[in-house]
Amino acid sequence: MTAGDREKILRLLEEKRKAGAAHLGEPDALRVLAAAGVPVVPHALVAGADDAAAFASSCGYPVVVKGILPGVAHKTEKGLVHPWVRGEAELRAVVGALPAGCGGILVQEHVAGIRELVVGIVRDPTFGPGVLAAMGGVHSELLADMSFVLAPVDVREARAALGRLRCAKMLGAYRGEAPAKVDDIVDIMVRVGDLAVEIPAIRELDINPVILRRDGRPVACSGLVVL
Repeated sequence: MTAGDREKILRLLEEKRKAGAAHLGEPDALRVLAAAGVPVVPHALVAGADDAAAFASSCGYPVVVKGILPGVAHKTEKGLVHPWVRGEAELRAVVGALPAGCGGILVQEHVAGIRELVVGIVRDPTFGPGVLAAMGGVHSELLADMSFVLAPVDVREARAALGRLRCAKMLGAYRGEAPAKVDDIVDIMVRVGDLAVEIPAIRELDINPVILRRDGRPVACSGLVVL
């Protein structure tokens, strides 16, 4: 993370803090991750169906459509997340059915890949900031398959933390998908650890999911930043 990127993040957080926000909306959380050097899914925040269709056409279908409601951190439970939108007619129907009051529409590439991880920031009153690695997806809290490493993140300790996960076997070749680019996952953990150390205003960070593309490359597809 460059000094310039750090300043961008700090300005954004201060702007949101002054506005009374307790957390960043997903578009802003993705901005923070991108500024920190984390690979982020191609996406666009748009105001309506025409702009949504234009972005979807440029990135290619299928796409994911997410309604952004102010103050709502977990969109899936509110019926705001629509994956596998396969064409313009379906996209316009999805956008038209979003609830009133949405502050924008987030359109993303639908990342092909069946393996998901979580990477996040936790702060322990005794040990200080740390980075969480865990199995991702909608069942991540239920299965509680997770491992921790203190920040700043040591590369060897990050690799060991990944190896301690019960789901670690999926980082190899799995169901026709290439072995995970483990060095790239470790790099995400290092960059998230740098955020934890350099930006103490971020109380928590949750990237869920980090999806492994079929060629093994990880990409952050959603983010939550708690101030």
